[in-house]
Amino acid sequence: MMIPDRFARTVRLKIRAYKGQIKLADSGDLPELKDGAYGELIVFASAVIDDKVRKDLTSERVVSFLPSGATLWAKVRNEKLPESLTKFRENRRTWQGEPGLFVPFVLCNELQIIMRGTKFAHLKDCPCDVSPLVRKAESINQAYSMLSAAFEPTRRSHTGNVFQKVFVEQGKWLQSLETLRINMEANPPPEASPGS
Repeated sequence: MMIPDRFARTVRLKIRAYKGQIKLADSGDLPELKDGAYGELIVFASAVIDDKVRKDLTSERVVSFLPSGATLWAKVRNEKLPESLTKFRENRRTWQGEPGLFVPFVLCNELQIIMRGTKFAHLKDCPCDVSPLVRKAESINQAYSMLSAAFEPTRRSHTGNVFQKVFVEQGKWLQSLETLRINMEANPPPEASPGS
């Protein structure tokens, strides 16, 4: 499955539904699009007439994302650091072949993700062992922020999109959580058991 580049140049088409047909908001026809054109149509949930379809499109469910004990890798910049920290950085490559510096941390529990109908899925909090800092984090976001603060001291902000900044091993390569999320949204697994 090809993953669309979300940062590529886009065009916004303001639309209106009329007698079951999609038209431009000013009543004109949609422009002719190339075969295979990819995009999203975003409307208020209340605009979906069929109750069952609306429920399916807005439902949430929790599914397993990664197992307890999985090693995750936070991507960091190359900055001058004391040896006590430098030894934790590793040169790795992503599955696209891009090189980078990464710092490992470990999931203490199974990581779950909330699938939200047609919205982007998001991660549930999951405790992490941030062993390079001899600390624990309550979530992947907190673990990434802690590692960024320690390994990227010159950054102004130590937050980031963990789906793009945190990776997991896939064979000898690292794959972003974003890629895993997109693949999971395309092929949703069964719902996680309530006690997990």
